[in-house]
Amino acid sequence: MTRYKVVVSFDSEYGNNDDKTYITKKIITQTEKHLKFKDERGYLKEYRSSSGLNYTICLLYTSDAADDMQCVDLGGRRII
Repeated sequence: MTRYKVVVSFDSEYGNNDDKTYITKKIITQTEKHLKFKDERGYLKEYRSSSGLNYTICLLYTSDAADDMQCVDLGGRRII
């Protein structure tokens, strides 16, 4: 099981009052102008911007890391 932390900023500065933070299992769409995922409660979250979005996605947990403490499998690549 994998979990990601998604932070969406509505301006160019992260860490201020306009940021929204979510935990998700799966990113559905991830492009420069479109971000779509389900939050941890299962609600669909979707953000679009014609000028581009400001967001970060961080890997929080993956069961591969728990199974094999030597490395993590990210999309078919082994990270050691």
